[in-house]
Amino acid sequence: MKKLITLLAAGTLIAAASACSKPDTESQAADSARADAALDSAGKDLKAGLGKIGDAASHTADGIEASGKELAKQGKAAAADAASDASTAASKASSKLRD
Repeated sequence: MKKLITLLAAGTLIAAASACSKPDTESQAADSARADAALDSAGKDLKAGLGKIGDAASHTADGIEASGKELAKQGKAAAADAASDASTAASKASSKLRD
């Protein structure tokens, strides 16, 4: 009799434990839907952020290119000025040597 009561109590505990551990499919479905929506939203935010980064990088590259062209133009002008100054100095030196 004692064994029967023990087996009955063990069976009741097992049944209760399995009933508690059964997943609530409606709750899981709702959680899954919320997780999917959050992932979808995060994906959209990521795409938008990457688009902004791409636009900023393109704008920066354009600015760097324009700055490079301006610096090259200024460099050419400075080189021309330096050549002119050197030519003037050479002319003056040549003139002094002739005198």
